[in-house]
Amino acid sequence: MAKRAWSHDDIVKLIDMYEGRPMLWDCRSNRYKNRDQKNAALTEIADVFNCTNEEVLRKIHSLRNQVSQELQKIRTKISGSAGGEEKSKCQYANAMKFVTPTMTAKSTTSYLLSK
Repeated sequence: MAKRAWSHDDIVKLIDMYEGRPMLWDCRSNRYKNRDQKNAALTEIADVFNCTNEEVLRKIHSLRNQVSQELQKIRTKISGSAGGEEKSKCQYANAMKFVTPTMTAKSTTSYLLSK
């Protein structure tokens, strides 16, 4: 099956519907672990866009990856040299900002070797 072509308006609507269903993205929610509720929410979204749950998940995954990459760029810029503020290249980063508190940075561990 061919991948669905998502218009700008469809993506904005998808993000809005996704934000309204925290059981899909908020791991702090009690409903997050309820597979039946998550599947029902995905099916509801997929029905609106006339596509499969897998296609909705694929697009959401792509959007979350874009936001994650933008966050990493910001973290790198903050910890590195103090350059000018760069505008985000991810046009949906602002609309997806509700997921940022649930995204954890990879922890780094430094080992001190003593001789």
